Amino acid sequence: MSTPVRTLFASLAILLACGGDGAPAAEPPDSSSAIPLPAIPSTSTTGSAAELLGTIEATVDGRSMTWYAVSGVMGEDPYASAVWVGETGERHVAAGGFDTREPPLDSFQRDASGMAASYGSYTGPIMALFVLEAAVTAPATLSFPEAEGQGGVYFQWQADVDDIVNTTFWLTDGTLEVSTFSFSGETARLQGTFSGTFSNMGTDEEVEVTAGRFDVSRIPSVAALGG
Repeated sequence: MSTPVRTLFASLAILLACGGDGAPAAEPPDSSSAIPLPAIPSTSTTGSAAELLGTIEATVDGRSMTWYAVSGVMGEDPYASAVWVGETGERHVAAGGFDTREPPLDSFQRDASGMAASYGSYTGPIMALFVLEAAVTAPATLSFPEAEGQGGVYFQWQADVDDIVNTTFWLTDGTLEVSTFSFSGETARLQGTFSGTFSNMGTDEEVEVTAGRFDVSRIPSVAALGG
């Protein structure tokens, strides 16, 4: 699967997590220029403290790391770094995180299409994953590369929306085990583990990820955020 197609799958869920009049539409723009990074707050510089939805943990090339999936309000607009979109049976659920519970998103910018143009002063690492309901009934194990298109995990050492091909690492040889994939009312929950080789499509670099695990709950829908 090509990088643009991979990006499209992730963009369907993650890049729609914004509310308010400036929220992007429920269809992703051209995937070749889109970066599947979590959280789309408004450009306002005032907002509420972020609420923790869950965590993603992993050891990347021997370095133990934790990312926080958060939601909150910037100005009058809600945002979330975990979100679901779609109709029952065809829902896409995604969760991504920052390495801090209070990411500096006050100077966030997005382009005319609604996609991320800048994450302000946040330059830390990103880890995110997505799962397609039509392909997964928990508990389930997705083995890569065979499971490409059913779900995925990706990583950036530094958040970057300008050069996605050379900065994003995808799980290309390993497993994504989904132990919980459920919906309750208007929210979703994802739990599971992942590990394997993550490959950079632009530079051919690889990183080894072990002991990956995630537990993210109260994941809102795009509709609940006003998108």
